[in-house]
Amino acid sequence: MKTRWHWVWVVVFATVLYESKAQADVLEMKDGSRIEGIVKKVAHGEVELETPEGIRTFNILHVERMELDTPRLEVENSEAMKHFLGSQEAQEMVGHIEEISRAAGEIRQLTLDIKSRWDRRPSGVSF
Repeated sequence: MKTRWHWVWVVVFATVLYESKAQADVLEMKDGSRIEGIVKKVAHGEVELETPEGIRTFNILHVERMELDTPRLEVENSEAMKHFLGSQEAQEMVGHIEEISRAAGEIRQLTLDIKSRWDRRPSGVSF
């Protein structure tokens, strides 16, 4: 009986340890270092990261990439989110927002293409 409880606690501890490692945000810095924690805020050119050592603040210009793996909203437990997603009108709004995001990306790419072509035009050509 004592051995069975021993294994139950080992499994519980291993699960908790795995979940805590699996749900960490990672900042990949421009110098190649990686810092794990939970991103608390990104504002005014800074990233606040909660680490085991405490809250650390980084200049956004030093961050190459962010991997956000920590859950931000528990949809299953949020009555407001269930109500929002249950509404057809809300689902249409989400669809429109996604379309706008895609269009913005296309516009961004077209702008870059135009700028690139403009910079490569022969000298003396004006429009």
